[in-house]
Amino acid sequence: MASNCRASAEPRDRRPPRRTVARRVALQLLYEAEQRDGLSDERVAEFLRRFAPRGDVGRYCRTLVDGVLRRRSDLDRRLAPLCENWAWERVSPVEKTILRIAAFELLEMSDVPPRVVLNEAIELAKRFASPDAASFVNGVLDALLRSLRTDAEDDPSSAAETDGGETQ
Repeated sequence: MASNCRASAEPRDRRPPRRTVARRVALQLLYEAEQRDGLSDERVAEFLRRFAPRGDVGRYCRTLVDGVLRRRSDLDRRLAPLCENWAWERVSPVEKTILRIAAFELLEMSDVPPRVVLNEAIELAKRFASPDAASFVNGVLDALLRSLRTDAEDDPSSAAETDGGETQ
């Protein structure tokens, strides 16, 4: 009897964390927005109903999607110079989308530790992008994180925000 209980609990234990699921769904929606040059609210709502039915997942995904779409040009402006030896225009749409999501989280989501943001972005790249994407994404985001920390050192009033709330 105990083995049956344990076996039925294993799939639940293997489910990815809710925010991981939210990032995956946001990646798909934002990739679609990139390809279609935008998304309607109806499309976002329909997609979330189908692929992010749990409340927390849908809310976090919606925050990411809305935030990235709203700040896209600012995120691109910050990310483009960090792509060493690679023109931003040549970065694949999937990699751009992963970078934008992570940059938005680093800039706006102080409750998520920066290490978590970087690790999640690297995992998205491994799962959805080209074989070399994970190291590329890691390099760009590491450079962004260093620049944010340098900015925080120059402006002590923003240090707590840039630290990313390491004590989650």
